[in-house]
Amino acid sequence: MVCFHRFQEKERALQWARQHEIKYKGHNLRIYSDISATLAKKRAAFKNIKQLLYRRGLKFQLLHPARLQVLFEEETFVFGTPEEAQQFYNQRVNCRDDTPSPPLQ
Repeated sequence: MVCFHRFQEKERALQWARQHEIKYKGHNLRIYSDISATLAKKRAAFKNIKQLLYRRGLKFQLLHPARLQVLFEEETFVFGTPEEAQQFYNQRVNCRDDTPSPPLQ
């Protein structure tokens, strides 16, 4: 774990790590910025909808800080909440089935 005294130093180190390959004893190391517990919970809230999208074979990614980007029918959609993503899924993706998808928990 590394603690920086200045935000700019941390950002410079993270940028450098993205541009270079770091190895230790033959193994690649990856450096990530720490996230708060609140942000981790927001990102984890997308878990159920990500599972549904994965089962449908749709491409998606979780953007920083906590937004879901979905590629559907060659169009890109970005959602700020799991509820927005679930509503999109129910209306646009799952409309091909007669059975509704289970609600988010």
